[in-house]
Amino acid sequence: MAISHRLPKPLRSGARVGVVALSGPIQETALRAGLGVLRDAGLVPVEAPNLHDRVGYLAGDDAARLAGLEAVLDDDVEAVWAARGGYGSMRLLTRMPWDRLAGWGGW
Repeated sequence: MAISHRLPKPLRSGARVGVVALSGPIQETALRAGLGVLRDAGLVPVEAPNLHDRVGYLAGDDAARLAGLEAVLDDDVEAVWAARGGYGSMRLLTRMPWDRLAGWGGW
């Protein structure tokens, strides 16, 4: 089976970058530093609605974390960056919007 690859266009100054929390909750100081790096690079962070949530060891329940991703997947957002990693994202794999991601042209 042949696999086709698409390479999104390079990010330029002013590009909007969705910042999501698909696993564990973020540390506010680390988030502020990361958002500063994006801004210093000329990028515009777009925060997912659940980015500051904390439910136990996760950044919101599964539905909230998926909704956070879907909220930043629009035509104006050129990249999506995870605020942090963690095994909590594994719980979302069977519910990810794969068709929407496949048709979305960003990073």
